[in-house]
Amino acid sequence: MRYCMRYIAALLVFVFITTGIDLLGQATMLGFNNKHLIQSNLTMPAFRPQYGLAFSINNQLVSYFPQITPGDLFNGDEENDLTFTRLLGNPQKQLTGLDVENHANLITVGYRRKFSYLSFNSGVVGQMFVNADKDAVGLLYKGNGHEDYYGRRTDIDFGGSFARAYWENRVTWGLVLTDYFNVGFTVSRLKGLYNYELSKANFGLLTDTSASDFYNVTLDAEWELQTSGTRDLAPVAPKELFSGGGINRGFSYGFGAMLRPNEQWQFSIGAINYGNINWNFQREYYRLSRTTYTFKGLDTTNMAGEVSIDNFTGVVDSVSIAFKGEKGSGGGALGTAIPSQWNYGIEYFLTPSNIITFSYASGVGATRIKRCWTLQSQNRIKENIDLMVSYTRYNMGIERHLMGLGFIGYKGPLQVHLLINNVKGVVDFAGSHGMMIDAGFTYIIGRNVDADNDDVPDYRDECKGMFGRRNYLGCPEDMPGKPYEYEPAGKELKEIERLEEKRRWRFGE
Repeated sequence: MRYCMRYIAALLVFVFITTGIDLLGQATMLGFNNKHLIQSNLTMPAFRPQYGLAFSINNQLVSYFPQITPGDLFNGDEENDLTFTRLLGNPQKQLTGLDVENHANLITVGYRRKFSYLSFNSGVVGQMFVNADKDAVGLLYKGNGHEDYYGRRTDIDFGGSFARAYWENRVTWGLVLTDYFNVGFTVSRLKGLYNYELSKANFGLLTDTSASDFYNVTLDAEWELQTSGTRDLAPVAPKELFSGGGINRGFSYGFGAMLRPNEQWQFSIGAINYGNINWNFQREYYRLSRTTYTFKGLDTTNMAGEVSIDNFTGVVDSVSIAFKGEKGSGGGALGTAIPSQWNYGIEYFLTPSNIITFSYASGVGATRIKRCWTLQSQNRIKENIDLMVSYTRYNMGIERHLMGLGFIGYKGPLQVHLLINNVKGVVDFAGSHGMMIDAGFTYIIGRNVDADNDDVPDYRDECKGMFGRRNYLGCPEDMPGKPYEYEPAGKELKEIERLEEKRRWRFGE
C-alpha cells in the first residue's frame, strides 16, 4: 500500500504546486491563427506565420479544476476547521478531474517561402490527470472515528489518474495550393521520459459497526499501477532514456486546411496529435488484488490511560503483510494513445489589422475531453503593439465563462507576447477553476511584413494597403480583363500576361 499512497501523494503535491505557478500557462485559443506568432501553426498546420525566418521560445500551460478552486483547500482568511468543514459538507465541491498539461517549447524555428512554410519545434510535454476522492481529505483531517465516517464504509477511488512526460520533435510543412487555399501537415517523433498509470486504486474503510467496547476497523484495497522510465517509482536519469533509439518511442501526426475566399473571411480546420507512445523501457508494475482485512480487539475502555506504541507493533505488521501487494517488471504491452485535438476557426477582417475570430476546439488538456469556444478581437493599437481581447466558454458538465487578454509587442527584431484566457483567475487565483496562459519571445529575421494581410509580403506587394491575390502580386482581382499589376509611378493598373506574371513571382524578378 505504501507504493500506491506515495504515488497518490506525489500526484496531489504536483498538481497544487504546478497550479501555483500558473503564470507560465497556455492559451490554446487566444491568438489563434496569429501571423505574428510563429508557433501558431503548431495548432493549425495550414497556417503560414508572417516572417521569413524566426526563432521562438515559449511556455504554455493548461490547468483545469472543474469542481473545486485552490481557495476551497487553502484559505488564509479563516480557520482550517471552517475551510474543511465547508468543503466536506458541499456535495458540489469535488476533487475529481484535476487536469494539467504543460508545453515547454524550448525552440521553434519557422522558415517561410513564397508558396510554403516549414517549421521545427522541440519541446517537452507534461500531462497529469488526478481523480482524487474528497473522502481522503476528510479522513486525513477528521479521522475515521469522526461521526461523519463512523458506521459506514468510506469508498476512496483514485482510478484513472496518470502522470507522464515526453519529448516531442515536430516538423510542420504548410503549402499554398491556390490563391484561396492552403494545406499543412505535421509529424512528430516522440520520446517518452516517464509514465505513471494508475488504472485501479480503490480503498475502503469501515469503522466499528458492531462493537460497543472494542474499536473494530475493516480495510479493503485493490490497485494496479504501471510505470515506465522509472526505478522504484523515481524517474531514471535522462542519459538512460536517450542512450537507445528504440526506448519509449512514438509518433504523432496532424493536418490542416485553410480557405480565404475573399477579403473579409477566412476559414480553417485542423487536427493535431494523432499518435501513440510505446512504453517499453524500465517497465514496472505494482499490483494488489482485492484484499480485505478486519482488525478486532482494541479495547477502547483503556484508551484513557497510557498506551505504549509497542502495543500497536503487531497491528501495523499484520496490516503491512495483508496489503503488501506484488511488484514486478516487464509485463504486457503498454501503449499510450495521444488523442487528437481538433481546431476550427472563422475569421472576419474588419480591416487588415482588426480581426474578429470565432474558434472552437475539442480535445483540450491532458485527457483531451474538454471542449471550448472563443470569440476574440485582435487589434493593432500602435505600430509596435497588438492587443487581443477574448471571451471563452467551457462546457464539461459545468459551464465556465472566461474573459481573456493578450498582447504582442515589437522592438526591432525582438518580439514578446503574453496571452491569458482568464484575467479574473490571475487576479483571484484562489477563486479560479484554472486557466490557459502563453508567454514567450521571438527573434525575427527577414522582411516578410504583410500590412494588408493578403499573404503577399509588403516588399513584393504591388498594391500595399489593399487586399489582393498572390497571382496578382497582391492586387485585387475584381476587375474584368487580364491579370494586372499596380505601377506606383503612374498610379495605374497595367495588364500583364498571367504566364509572365507567374514567372516574375516565382523567380523574384
